[in-house]
Amino acid sequence: MLAGAALVFAGCAHSNAENGAPSRAAQSPTAQESKVHPGVRCTAWRQPGSGPDPGPGVLSYRLSDIGGPGVPALTAADMADVHRVARSVRSPTLRFVVLQVQTKLGLLRQFYIFDATSGPCYDGAPGYPILNDHDRCVGFYEPGENPYVAHAGPGDVCTTPVP
Repeated sequence: MLAGAALVFAGCAHSNAENGAPSRAAQSPTAQESKVHPGVRCTAWRQPGSGPDPGPGVLSYRLSDIGGPGVPALTAADMADVHRVARSVRSPTLRFVVLQVQTKLGLLRQFYIFDATSGPCYDGAPGYPILNDHDRCVGFYEPGENPYVAHAGPGDVCTTPVP
């Protein structure tokens, strides 16, 4: 799905034109961001001098790019989330990411929507709130710190089913 995208690395000092704020990638040489039409690839933050992120990075896309060439196809459930979030959050910086997370049962596909108000590869803690986090177990996505997973935030507790 994402493998077909051409990989183009360019040292990018991204300026978030939608809100005028520079992204953390522009402020820190350790946050890696590269434009891969039509998405933006973020790689994990690394200590200075520790070398590049060994992973391939993760592409995120603007919600406004959905349906365009090079943008992954979304499921009906994904599109329902997109419509629900877009109705309640009016922002030109809404983005989505499709992650493939390794679990004990194999690969799990995760679809997250976030509002990248500080740029698509922002690496500040705790990250961007996940706007379609239905069970409140995950909570935040930090594309510039660790773009490969999402994590819980302070006070986020998964609900336990009661018999």
